[in-house]
Amino acid sequence: MNKQYLIAGLCVLTLALAGCGSDDDDSPMGMTPTPEPMPEPESMTFTYAVNITNMTRGQPLSPLAAMVFDGEFQMAKMGEPVSVALEVLAESGDNSQLLDAAMGSEHVYLARSAEGGPLMPGLSQTMMLEVNTATDSPEGMYIGLVSMLANTNDGITMLSGKDLGGLQVDDTITFETLSYDTGTERNSESADTIIGPAAAGGLQEGFNAERDDFVDELRLHSGVVSFDDGMASSALSEAQRFDNPVMQVEITRMQ
Repeated sequence: MNKQYLIAGLCVLTLALAGCGSDDDDSPMGMTPTPEPMPEPESMTFTYAVNITNMTRGQPLSPLAAMVFDGEFQMAKMGEPVSVALEVLAESGDNSQLLDAAMGSEHVYLARSAEGGPLMPGLSQTMMLEVNTATDSPEGMYIGLVSMLANTNDGITMLSGKDLGGLQVDDTITFETLSYDTGTERNSESADTIIGPAAAGGLQEGFNAERDDFVDELRLHSGVVSFDDGMASSALSEAQRFDNPVMQVEITRMQ
């Protein structure tokens, strides 16, 4: 074989071998590069102004417990026993256990208490709720509110879960809430078993773990009797009577 042809053939073979492998692989020794980490979802904040008004004549409302949650969470269900945490609120006005229990759920975005003391009859207050979530829309988000009627044994008013998904910025929705009996304490109306100002001078016992109502379930409240209407043991007068609705709620989306 001609020596020039042999040298030329070797050059071609060398160039062919040098071109083997992926043209895009610039990593050492042909190793696959580590993929870039996926970016974390951007956190979104939805802000709501919640204005509540006590519509009763003589029922202070305990500090409001407010929660924002998804469709899997339920505060309470009509016709069923309430949780111990809700019982504590209904008998003593203390919402801390209910809020702690809510925040322990993966389905709750936010749970907080209104600041200050009881909301007196005829007065209003506003809570600002900032909900941080990885979703870019409030679709599937619900709001729940609950407060004790202080001049009752175990009465509450509640907004159990209203959809926030349809609210655009600056939109407002208005609700009026009903009164409910949690069924955890007999409605004796005595100064020893009611914590509100109408029971001043009595023991004003708050939470009692014994459930001595005739029906241990959540139901609509029948109202109070009062001593003015013949219940001699009652610490309540006709001023503490109430009818539905008991609280007005205005929710405005701010952001």
